[in-house]
Amino acid sequence: MLKHAAREGWQLWLAFAGRVAFWQTTLLLLLIYFLTVGPVFLLATLAGKRFLNESVRGPESYWLARPPLPLGDWQPYQKQY
Repeated sequence: MLKHAAREGWQLWLAFAGRVAFWQTTLLLLLIYFLTVGPVFLLATLAGKRFLNESVRGPESYWLARPPLPLGDWQPYQKQY
């Protein structure tokens, strides 16, 4: 009898904790997003900054072609980021 009550209590606690965790995660992610991304783009807009250089090519592609690296030169591959 006590095992059954403890198991039921544990299952209720898990259901409650799962719901709380869902809403807590949703709220935290929304706050982080709107408190970081929002001001960055607001400041960028006020400063006239464009993150996508649209003047390079037409609207079909914004890919920037780079010249190929020589085969024997491994230094650019060592530091990619």
